[in-house]
Amino acid sequence: MTYTEDELIEQPTINLFSNIGWQTIDCFSEVFGEEGTLARDNRSEVILIRELREALLNDCNAESRHFIEAIYPTTNSDNVIHLKDYQNDG
Repeated sequence: MTYTEDELIEQPTINLFSNIGWQTIDCFSEVFGEEGTLARDNRSEVILIRELREALLNDCNAESRHFIEAIYPTTNSDNVIHLKDYQNDG
């Protein structure tokens, strides 16, 4: 029997998250780019900005400019969010 990381760790973890109601996505063949699977440029982008922004906007009542300001410091990529683009928002 072959033991793989996928078999021993990844699939049980995915099943656990599914069982507790989390949405799971198989991204083995992920498409990168703004319109891609997770809207990221590469696998090193671990913060999913599109989903984070959507969750914050759906779950809170603050002005959207404040969401952008909250997201921006958590990312290291200057091309993800440009605060100057949101100066007139909110």
